[in-house]
This record gives sequence, C-alpha cells and structure tokens, in this order.
Amino acid sequence: MFRSSRRQTPRRPRALLAWELGSRGNVAILLGVAAHLRAAGIECLAALADTRHDQHFLPLGIRTVQTVAWPAARGADVAWTQRPVFGLTDRLANHGLADPASLAGAIGHYEALFGLFKPDVVVCASAFGGLLAAQGRMPVVACGTAQELPPIVAGVPVLFRGPAAVPSWPFPDVLDAINQGLALAGRFPLEQLGSVLAAEEVMPFGPDAFDIFAPWRSAPCLPAYAPGGLASRDADASESSVCLDGRIAATPQVVAGLIRMDGPVRAGIPGLPERERRLLGEGGAVIGDAPAPLPQLLRRSRVLVHHGGPELAGACLAAGVPQVILAQADEGHLTGAYVRDRGLGAYQDVALATTGWLVDCVRHARSDEIATACRAFAPTAQAWYGDDPALLVARTAARLAGITADLGGR
Repeated sequence: MFRSSRRQTPRRPRALLAWELGSRGNVAILLGVAAHLRAAGIECLAALADTRHDQHFLPLGIRTVQTVAWPAARGADVAWTQRPVFGLTDRLANHGLADPASLAGAIGHYEALFGLFKPDVVVCASAFGGLLAAQGRMPVVACGTAQELPPIVAGVPVLFRGPAAVPSWPFPDVLDAINQGLALAGRFPLEQLGSVLAAEEVMPFGPDAFDIFAPWRSAPCLPAYAPGGLASRDADASESSVCLDGRIAATPQVVAGLIRMDGPVRAGIPGLPERERRLLGEGGAVIGDAPAPLPQLLRRSRVLVHHGGPELAGACLAAGVPQVILAQADEGHLTGAYVRDRGLGAYQDVALATTGWLVDCVRHARSDEIATACRAFAPTAQAWYGDDPALLVARTAARLAGITADLGGR
C-alpha cells in the first residue's frame, strides 16, 4: 500500500470558550482564560453573545462566532415574560432557558459547533446552554462571578436571598421546562435542578465580600479578578468616569444627570442610542463605545459611575476610587449596599435614581471626605486579590482536556 512520505502535523489541542449572559465582566474573565490558553499553543474559538467583543479576541489570533441569542436578548423581536430575580433559576428562566424550543435550539447550536470545531474542553462563562450541551460529551469548566455560580444544596441552587426565599419561577416549573427542551434535543432529562450546573469544575471568583452564598459554600471562591491589573488613583485625577450599560444610561434622568455632573466627564457606554449620545456630547461629555482599560480607568477617575458589577466595584475599592452605583440587577444591589454602608460612595436602584440625586451624589463622591475614606479602605480590598483566577481556570481546563502545555505563572 502506498503511504505518503509527508509527516502528519499533530493537531493542536482546542478549547471552545462560551459566553451567553451577563455583563462585560464575563467577557473579561473569558478573554483572560483565552490569553493563557493561546500563549500555551492551545487553539481557541470564542462563542460570544455579542460579537462586538471580537475586537479583544482577534489580536490574540482567536476566531469568534455568534452564540445563542436567548429570548430576553432579542428584545422587541419576541414577547417574553420577566419576573423579579431572587436567584439563579429566576435569572435563567428570565433569559429563556425555561422555553423548551429555545433550549433545544441552543443545544443544537452547540452540537454543530462541537462537530465543526471538535474542542477538547469547553469553558463556559455564564453560558448555561453551553453547559447543558457539553454535559456528558466532553470536559466542561464553568467560571464566573459568585452570584452566577451559587452552591448546590440538596440538588437545588441556593437562592440569592437564602434557601428559605420563594423564587419567582417555581423550581418544578423550571425543571420541567428544561427537561422538555432536553427531550426536544434528544437528551436525557435532569433529575434535579442543580444538575444545570453539573461540570467537571465549577470555579466562581470573588471578591468573597460580595458573595451572598458564602455560608453555604464548601470551598471559598477564587481570588477577585482585575483584567490588566490594579492601579491606584492618581493624586490629580479629575474625571468623572461612567461605565454603564446603554439601556441604563439612556434613561432620561440619567442622561440629564450626566450632563450636569461637575468636572470633565468621560463615558464608555456600549449600545448608547444616537440621540442620547448626541445630547451627552453637546453637554461636554467625551463618549466612547467601550470603557477604557481598567488600570487607565482607575488612575484617572476622581469618581466612577457604574452599574455595580462585582469586578469593577472591587477594583475601585482596591484603587481607592469613590463610586456611584446605579443598580439594575441583584449583584449591583449587593455591591452598591456594601459601598454605601461603608461611606465609600452612593447607591440607588436605577429606576429610583433622580437627576438631582445623581448630581448630588457625584458631587459628594468627588469630595476630599469620600476620597480620604476610600484611600483608607483600599488596603482591605487589595487583600481580595492574589493569584490570577483566569490562569487558574485555564490550568484547570488544560488539565481536564489532558493538555500538558506549560501555562506559566506561579
């Protein structure tokens, strides 16, 4: 039999990186994991809910594809019921995992990706469709914030307000809907709702101070994550910086407040409608489509207005930067209350925040009184940071896939 004299080039190991829900913090941790895997010679494909983030992956030589668009993300294209969020299951059901047809479609989407890309491991950052699709098929790692990865007690994810809280979406209804979707996709049903989080490794990261589930965890969270590293605020920092979701920033009272804020205003607001962009520009604010890199943002901000994501809130505390938090989701309320109760800034539900409140709070946050309190608290927050959690997740993913590449680090 004729055999080619050419030597076959061994196939590089592959990792599929998935993000479906949540904030830019999930993209940041996934990008950090990708950078470590890519540096070790592991081929990566990023499946992103919003491919505008491909600008961060492409310089690493990582291709991106659009992943699942859950009903809630399609906005006006679908009529979808939203209920108050008291825990993970409410959040998943609100996004659409409790819609059998949507879940079956998500699993079919990932099965196609698996067949085309043939990954050796899947890393899911707030990607629950990816988790369900990969279960039993290949090694999978779940990573994300503590609020997105609660502990499992008696087969049920602990609720945000504790095990005694009553969810908006009853557990049996959510489990039945998920199992209907799995049946449509030709998969076996889940015996209990906690199996949604079944993975070889579930790796939530801190800060632990923002983990409402700490009493029920059997192991602590990973260290807090600061993409690009922490930085201290410059002594002459003058900007009021804004990092908000476009939907929050576009509310009339927020637009009016941003226009009236003291001092120079620089805002990174993805998805800000053109009308609001024009109004803010006419008011003197410098508007960008994305926030500045974290170290740069921390150094130049005299106060930072944001939605209360735990990664950004923790980094501000460690850098000694005062904060004004406009919370929309449960984690924003948690971090906002933490900041407010320690005199390190202000917090309000975005639906209740008036223009006058926002202007007054930003003015107070720029004062020497708040700045002094934030500088004094910074060493406490700096202790939340240690080993790079993105590196820890990348090492785990490599190990589960049988990859022996050296990922470096400590």
